[in-house]
Order: sequence, then C-alpha cells, then structure tokens
Amino acid sequence: MDISDGTHCSFTRPDGTRCAGRVRPPATMCFMHDPEKATERHEARRQGGRERSKPAAVLPEGAPDFPLETMADVRTMVAAVVNLTLKGKVDPKVSNAVGYLVGALVRSIEGDVLTKRIEALEARMTARHRHEPARQGQAP
Repeated sequence: MDISDGTHCSFTRPDGTRCAGRVRPPATMCFMHDPEKATERHEARRQGGRERSKPAAVLPEGAPDFPLETMADVRTMVAAVVNLTLKGKVDPKVSNAVGYLVGALVRSIEGDVLTKRIEALEARMTARHRHEPARQGQAP
C-alpha cells in the first residue's frame, strides 16, 4: 500500500513509519494526528468514556424468567427482546448475545423433537415385529 499518495496521513511515528490513516482533503493528517482537531478529539474521547461507563440496559434483576421449553416459548421471548431493544430498554449488545444463545437453544429443542420422533418410530417398529407371525422360510 502506497501511503504517500496524498490520501493517507502525513504523520511520521517515532519509529520512522508513516501513519496509514486516511485523510479528507485538503487535510494532510488523519483525525488522530491533526493538531487542529485536538478539541474535537478530546470531546470524542470524553463522550466515548461516558458511553462506555454506562451499564448495559438489561432486564431488572426481579424480572421473571421466560419459559424456554418449546419453539413457541422461544418465539415469545425473542419478540419481547426485539421490542425491548427497539424501545431502548435492552442494550443491542445484550440482544445480540440473546440471538446467539437462542440459536443454540433452537438447535437443542429441534434435536430433542427429532430424538423423540425417532424413539417413537423405533418403538412402533419393535411392537410391529413382536406381533407379526413368523414367516416360514424367511429371515425375521
């Protein structure tokens, strides 16, 4: 990458390498190195610190747990979390984690349903074989 093309920051680090940050002409330095942006940079850092120090918006500790036994339960919980996120009552980062965990839960529920179906089919096949009369000359 050629950083001497005028679209990259002209700041040179103490080790002699150039900053690879992009600039917006007519500026010659990126936001982080432009001395004229010092006040904006300071305010951005303050704002970032303020935002980071806010606790994530989560459900209150006393909120009841959602039942999560069936797909209908999961659907109800996802709808609630979506609505709470849209209202700003649940942090989007928390919602993303919920989405990931719900995916794992759904796969688990689907696996349980499939296992129960297979067990039921196997039980029927076993019962059918017990009640069938033995056929002469044929393997069971």
